[in-house]
Amino acid sequence: LYNHHIPQRNLGHISPVQALINWHKTHPELFVVDPNNLPGLDIAGYPSRDPEDFLEFVIVGREAEALGQGIPILGLPTLEPQASMARNPAGECAMQLTASYDNVPVPSLFTGLGGGAESFNPFFEDSGAWEVVEPDGSETLELGEEPMQAWLSAAEDQTYTLRFGGHSKLGSFVRQYEEIEVTFDQDDEACSCEEELIAGRYQQIGEDCGIIRDLVNGLDWQRCAVGQTWDAEDQQCEGEAERFFWAEASTLTAPDGFRTPSIWELRTLVYCSNKWPPFQDPAWSDPRPIGPTCGYADVPFDRPAIISVAFPNLPNTYRNDFSTQHNFWSSTADPQVAPVNMTGHAFTVNFHLGWASPYIKHAADLPVRLVRPAQ
Repeated sequence: LYNHHIPQRNLGHISPVQALINWHKTHPELFVVDPNNLPGLDIAGYPSRDPEDFLEFVIVGREAEALGQGIPILGLPTLEPQASMARNPAGECAMQLTASYDNVPVPSLFTGLGGGAESFNPFFEDSGAWEVVEPDGSETLELGEEPMQAWLSAAEDQTYTLRFGGHSKLGSFVRQYEEIEVTFDQDDEACSCEEELIAGRYQQIGEDCGIIRDLVNGLDWQRCAVGQTWDAEDQQCEGEAERFFWAEASTLTAPDGFRTPSIWELRTLVYCSNKWPPFQDPAWSDPRPIGPTCGYADVPFDRPAIISVAFPNLPNTYRNDFSTQHNFWSSTADPQVAPVNMTGHAFTVNFHLGWASPYIKHAADLPVRLVRPAQ
């Protein structure tokens, strides 16, 4: 829908979307578009994936440039396919394919009519699909856990054109796709680490294998605390971990999207050798993940309560040599998380005791291990 002037009128109780569709039906001459005149607008009509089948079609939405001005209008979302080399869940070197899309803004003319929202999403995620353009038969595509995801495997290193497409609906379906060119490279650093998973869930990735990907919870962890450095040859964390009071600890970031974890994320690293299952993966909606995870001293367990092969050399946060503690800050300070109202506290995981607990924000300087959503 190009941003031609739409006369203001009393629309009664119909929705803003329906108002646009109705206006479109009464002005068909404004909406027939030759896609060859719109570089980068990769759309074909439902259900075909071939744009040559639809040299002319009705556009019911897109962000367009009207009268020399870029004006957001009601339309189709922008698809953003991405690809990166990684080890798939089977431990094989492959290319991980993901895609995202943006919400579509509603023209300001309609946001105040009928109580409509300022944006919406017409894209059907279940229709999302990946394909190889001009395959040669040496590659395979496997579906991921979500409709927007897939894994590409190939026998040889080469360049591919990949297409992600799906359907959006505004009155009628429109087929939409975007293409990217990728290079399949089995020598990529993401594939240089050991294939075998650690503890059945941890995958070593990144430069020098200094990142651990938790395939169960979809998180990437730095193997060392902030301030330490990863020694790939000795498989150890070298140096002293930095310590922070919570105000600074809660805002730490690092390149490539790393940040301080929430208490729910941090607790997924606790490993209780005296329980089955040994990992106490929390439901992310659990409002109060506080308290002993591995139990008390009457039920012995391996310490520290973490997979040390994946995360070695935990710093001792106790101030003398007579005891050992391994407390790490989380970014969570919501008093509703605690059993009682603790507005001056934030939450930690103690990997020596295997539990989560509150600490006074300004009374303890503790280390931090950074995390990001798996990429």
